[in-house]
Amino acid sequence: MMRPAIEAPLRVLGIMVVALVIVAAPRPASAQETARHTFLLETQANTDDLYLGLNYRLGLALEQRLGVTLSASVRPYLEWVRKPVRPRVFMQLRERRYCFALAVDQEVPLICPFGLYVGAGLGYTAADFDGTHASPKEGWIPVADGGIRCALAVEEAAYIEMRLGYRYSEARADENHWIYLSLGVGI
Repeated sequence: MMRPAIEAPLRVLGIMVVALVIVAAPRPASAQETARHTFLLETQANTDDLYLGLNYRLGLALEQRLGVTLSASVRPYLEWVRKPVRPRVFMQLRERRYCFALAVDQEVPLICPFGLYVGAGLGYTAADFDGTHASPKEGWIPVADGGIRCALAVEEAAYIEMRLGYRYSEARADENHWIYLSLGVGI
């Protein structure tokens, strides 16, 4: 039997993968919505934390709107965390945290210029404590997201894209559920 702390994230990741498979059916594509390269500035936030980052999406199967996304984000401030030393004894340290992820995503057009997106992948979170050699929790994390996207044509082969949605990511924070917002260009 799996531990509840692991079971819930795997269940969310499984649901996102099933949704990706369901929406992967071929659909006609317009030039506005199927860029080969998309560059996005992104932010993800919850009640306890905030990350800012960059996102690059490479469209692989343009007719199916399938792509691979590479993202890197950082917490733009130092967060106070408590590290256990021994029972009932903690050190309070300032932590800087980074997250890197590689995911597969699918875009589904609705009513122009709006559509949906869903994706799932694997990330790595790394951190360091300010002023010490102590090592914080680091490691591989599941990443899954989905939401609404809006793509507005600027030229025939370029557009501005905005994404707003939900992201599940175990970024070693107190909360694993995030609101995701990004803005960028596709060419």
